[in-house]
Amino acid sequence: MTLPVVLVSVVLVAMSISGTAVALPSIGRDLDASGSPLHWVVAGYNLAFAAMTLVAGSAADRIGRRRVFVAVALVFVAGFLATALSRTIIITDLARIVSGVGAAGLMAAGSAILASSYAGAARNRAFALMGTMAGVGIAIGPTLSGLSRTWKK
Repeated sequence: MTLPVVLVSVVLVAMSISGTAVALPSIGRDLDASGSPLHWVVAGYNLAFAAMTLVAGSAADRIGRRRVFVAVALVFVAGFLATALSRTIIITDLARIVSGVGAAGLMAAGSAILASSYAGAARNRAFALMGTMAGVGIAIGPTLSGLSRTWKK
């Protein structure tokens, strides 16, 4: 069950990164936002993701990969829900930062879990699948965001 859970998290993280750029104009219209505050919907997530990846990986090594994975999954979901329910751009920006922290942890702890769960050729396949799922998520994210925009109209 380890591999499917990690792969689903990788797809969700990748979709969240790539889909937001397509959704940004709709977010701006829905929240009556533009300029820098709107830019932070993307930048805040990416900055938090970049800043927290090493921290999350270190925490996973120190206090346990699965424990960190579960905790950051909850952080990611909390940020995602807060983003979805937000009525202001500031809350959206803060929620996206929270999601970015969770996403960093999912990627770092998820890859650590795979590295410790598999060896040899099985490890190679697990990481190949992880990379494939990241690519799938990056491709699907903008597509789903674009579809949701057309359904709203």
